[in-house]
Amino acid sequence: MSNLRKRQGESSKFSGQVETAMVKAVTVEQRWHWSGTANQGIWEIDYHQGTGKMVTAGDDGRAMIWEVVPQDGHIDFEYVSSLAKATIVNGCNTAKWSPTGSLIATGYDGGIVSIWRRTKHPTSTSHGDSRYNKEHWVNFKVLKLPIPSDVSVVEWSPDQRTLLAVTAGGPTLIWSITEGTVCKQALQDHQYRACGLAIDPFSTQLCTLGDDQRLCFYNRNNSQTTSQFVTLKVMTSDFAKGLVDQDKFRGLVRRPTWSPDGMFLLVPSAYQSVKKSILEQALKGVATIKKKRKKCHIDLEDDDDQQEEYTELHGCLVFLREKYDKASAFIPAPHGHTPICAAWGKKFYEYIKPCSATSEMFGALPYRMVYAIGSRCRATKVNSVFIYDTVHVNPLIVVNNVHQMPMTGLLFSNDDSTIISSSRDGYVSTIQLNSELLGQTIDAAEGHEEAKDLLSRQQEMKAHLADQAKKVDEELKEQIRSIQKRNRERFSIASPPKAADSSEAKTATPPRDPNVNVLVKKKKRITPVPIS
Repeated sequence: MSNLRKRQGESSKFSGQVETAMVKAVTVEQRWHWSGTANQGIWEIDYHQGTGKMVTAGDDGRAMIWEVVPQDGHIDFEYVSSLAKATIVNGCNTAKWSPTGSLIATGYDGGIVSIWRRTKHPTSTSHGDSRYNKEHWVNFKVLKLPIPSDVSVVEWSPDQRTLLAVTAGGPTLIWSITEGTVCKQALQDHQYRACGLAIDPFSTQLCTLGDDQRLCFYNRNNSQTTSQFVTLKVMTSDFAKGLVDQDKFRGLVRRPTWSPDGMFLLVPSAYQSVKKSILEQALKGVATIKKKRKKCHIDLEDDDDQQEEYTELHGCLVFLREKYDKASAFIPAPHGHTPICAAWGKKFYEYIKPCSATSEMFGALPYRMVYAIGSRCRATKVNSVFIYDTVHVNPLIVVNNVHQMPMTGLLFSNDDSTIISSSRDGYVSTIQLNSELLGQTIDAAEGHEEAKDLLSRQQEMKAHLADQAKKVDEELKEQIRSIQKRNRERFSIASPPKAADSSEAKTATPPRDPNVNVLVKKKKRITPVPIS
């Protein structure tokens, strides 16, 4: 673990490809969403742990499935299938795997949400060129929006019974997957353009955020007959802190994300107004962190000079579960950078004692978690990925010049060894991390009984939700079988007679007269012609 402390804050410049002792970053040069002359922008990427496949949503109106194949020292992406509807010509803004991996939800411009399912053979409802598809997917359902509006993000609940979507018009829409295509609930707390959505791993807490500088929290109330989300808190921006407005935000998506233990919510594109003098001291290395609170944030309580000029420091807000009155911590981005997206790793790591006393932003946890933040510099247009853990204030490593245009997605692989990012420039990049950088996982560590007991209880809750998702799969399969049965009964056609063999065709008898039991020969009629 000494290597982790030595390399804390290490930075790597990256433009196309870079390799150091701790990180290897590569832009994957291939035709992702090819339009004939160039790659179209990629709006979202999503990885499914069980299948090992990734889905991308592109500006060409298609969602494409790729198989993630680890190779020696790098990762390959092999084409699997394309999800494209013949009636859709607008962009595909979002695509998400269902928890079981049997369904994919996609959202488009114009207010269309589609659910796709896999079939064994191509059918008449398949679209696109199926000659190159390794798998065949068909459009299973088209969900109805109360008011047509561009769909920004879709998200599945962990039990797979609910699909949620946020739209450019503001409402957050909720459907029940097993109960038809009509929207069951619409949350109206956003004034316009909601572009971020996250539901916790236990399917009870929901967060949305948008360009209207509002951050909304909801709780799921389950009853015997229905399941509804109720508003817990709506946070609006003020002078001191809040969300970056759309004029200063350099992206079209905002990606909040929950930690794998469901205890913390990380919200990008936030800011705090600080005095320029304090910010200059921070940039020079002067300690401005409140040690007695053990929180990483800029001191805003010094009001000696009310006339001093303020500036905005952008970063990420950290919220503790079920405590949404105010953020528990603020993670500042480098000066001039605005965080766009964030992602948590999937593993839990052995706890280590921090190097300084100004740590513990996430409280006294018996384990560590890692997370990554993707940001863009407002002046130089440089995209960077900052990799942190829940113990240290400073990033473990920084990778610069990741993409030419703003990033749209960020995710970790199953073992946290690789970070995958997407961008509006139409490309996907991979950042492979050395195992020494992150440390030892809890599963492999000796002792740590407190951490293992806590994580085992969380795993039991997640396993229960996974069982519920499998039951939903069975219900949907039964619905499909009943629909297919009704269609066969409605459009049933008698089977055609068997074709005669060639030998039988040669010896076929001429037709018989129904009135007699002998063969008759058809007589030729002679028409009389007058002779002049």
